[in-house]
Amino acid sequence: MPLFYVTLDSAAAAGRLAWRWHGTRNQYHQWFRQLLAGDLGTSYRDGAPVTEILGRSLSYTLPLTLLAALVSTGLTLGLVLWLSYRPGGVAFG
Repeated sequence: MPLFYVTLDSAAAAGRLAWRWHGTRNQYHQWFRQLLAGDLGTSYRDGAPVTEILGRSLSYTLPLTLLAALVSTGLTLGLVLWLSYRPGGVAFG
């Protein structure tokens, strides 16, 4: 169990230590509830919604990532075909 749920209460009766339950009304649960609702909060730097900032960034990142994946796949397939069909390669084994 994560420690933000409970703390060790030293002011317990009769000098015994006891655990104190904090419940689910804490910062982590508020953040997680908002995350499940699709609200990622606001940026500390701009004050803009984080979903808008991510959307702007992903509009550049996703096409570049897709292009890099296609180029690397094409180069890999070309290299595999060249290595397998050259004399002494796997196809001529």
